[in-house]
Amino acid sequence: RVARQSALIEVLTLDQAQAMLNWVEVNHPEFVLYFAIALFAGVRANKKGSASDTRSGEIIRLFEAVKANHGQWPAKLWNGIVLHIPSGKVRGAPRQVHTPENLKLWLEAYPDSLEVPHRCWHTRNVAKPFSLPANGLRHTAASAFISSGGDFGRAAVLFGNSEEVLKNRYINLMTKETADRFWQIVPKGFSLASKNKAAAA
Repeated sequence: RVARQSALIEVLTLDQAQAMLNWVEVNHPEFVLYFAIALFAGVRANKKGSASDTRSGEIIRLFEAVKANHGQWPAKLWNGIVLHIPSGKVRGAPRQVHTPENLKLWLEAYPDSLEVPHRCWHTRNVAKPFSLPANGLRHTAASAFISSGGDFGRAAVLFGNSEEVLKNRYINLMTKETADRFWQIVPKGFSLASKNKAAAA
């Protein structure tokens, strides 16, 4: 019996990531957080048509869990909301959601995006025009985290894979320079410099 080969891991280029988010901001701003969270936090996109299905995508369950916090989702998410995975690869273990500084700006810029029904919207809606690789948003987030110097133990907690899997999949998929620039992608009209300046004041 021949062992099944894993699909080649592909990540988005900086241009692809920026172009995709720019397009969503212009054409479907109500769905921006869906793509920003999948891209920067590496939360798996949904593949089911209903959020009530416990096997629907992680990102749907995340949105539902955050909505249950009675409107206090930004602060809760920033602190690392525990995402409950009732089934799947992580065997029911809760997982902290990675929330880098640039993702916080996306959360600030599009707070109403969380209230939009996401049950029938997923990455396939923009995958074709942007030639997105399979699971590319999640792979890009994990690759950028590791390539920018993130610890493998921490990555295992944030992305729900073992350290061995992370080392086998995500080393050398992007340079440190590219990874550092990836975490600089922010919404139109926002900047990390202004955010850092305000925080220091």
